[in-house]
Amino acid sequence: MSKTYIPRPDSAFNTWQANFVAKVTANPAAYGLTPADVADLAASSTGWQASLTASIKAKNASKGANAAKSESRKVYESKLRSLTNKIQAQPTTTDVRREELAITRPDRTLTPLA
Repeated sequence: MSKTYIPRPDSAFNTWQANFVAKVTANPAAYGLTPADVADLAASSTGWQASLTASIKAKNASKGANAAKSESRKVYESKLRSLTNKIQAQPTTTDVRREELAITRPDRTLTPLA
């Protein structure tokens, strides 16, 4: 397999393509290109930049949403544990009720001391 000259990571690709576009745009004739080639290149570069920006924004939003979800779950789990402890402490809570809620049942098997 031949090695490609186009960098793989987006950040390196973005730097590389910006240089390519700048050099070609500054002097298209030196590279044997026409104004139509340069216009097409500019349009593609603009499309790439818009997609990259949207991708970065989505990634950052996802990180923020994930952090908010994790914090919300932490608070919610604490509330669930507190209420579970309250339910478990009720003398009227039966094992059937515990099974309905899928919470632990007390181990009523006596274990002999060594």
